[in-house]
Amino acid sequence: MATIDQSLFYSTSPQMSAVERVVEHFQELLLQRKIRPGDLLPSESVLAERLGVSRGSLREAMKVLSALGLVEIKRGNGTYVCHDLGRGLLDPFLLRLNLLGYGIEQLMEFRMLIEMDVVRSILKHPNPEGLCGMATSLEHMAALDPAHAESAWELDMAFHHAMAQASGNVLIQQLYTSLLRFFEPMIQKTYQVPGNREMALQLHQAIYDALVADDEQAATQAVANAIDGWIKGGK
Repeated sequence: MATIDQSLFYSTSPQMSAVERVVEHFQELLLQRKIRPGDLLPSESVLAERLGVSRGSLREAMKVLSALGLVEIKRGNGTYVCHDLGRGLLDPFLLRLNLLGYGIEQLMEFRMLIEMDVVRSILKHPNPEGLCGMATSLEHMAALDPAHAESAWELDMAFHHAMAQASGNVLIQQLYTSLLRFFEPMIQKTYQVPGNREMALQLHQAIYDALVADDEQAATQAVANAIDGWIKGGK
């Protein structure tokens, strides 16, 4: 473990918001390999002063970076650059997505666009292993103890990761898997509402059944229903 040189951090473009500036600067340091996995970041007070932002803005930026798997915040021990940076560095676009202001309709349209293409790809060249993974996730979700229903979001994510694999297209799989990290906090929130697990199970089962039946119309309708349920379930 190494402590990062404080001189690497400095105030940047005032045209960006304070949070954007911190995230952008951190991204540049990662891409330039000036900071490395396991490095300990300077203290909050030092970083805020060096970057010319408030401590509140710095904390918000660190939350974004933490959600993207780029930093690990250890209470009472400091903030570190994550050891496993592979996913974060492959998905710099997610940095921007997390900072954009968007409405529910835009979010719904975005996910609909992505998942409709994933479904069409599965129907064109289905990957049996991915379809098997989807079925397994559904079985586990159905068998989940109601007392632990809040953990169903992990099975939901497993279903969609298997769905990415089922596409049979490595490029679609990589893109969709990356974007699932953007949707993950919202998917997790859905399962905090009682009864949503049962609804989600039915909606996901409908997607799987339509894909196995090679029914494009039913599959696209099932995806639309699932995304509508996801949006409503998270409110």
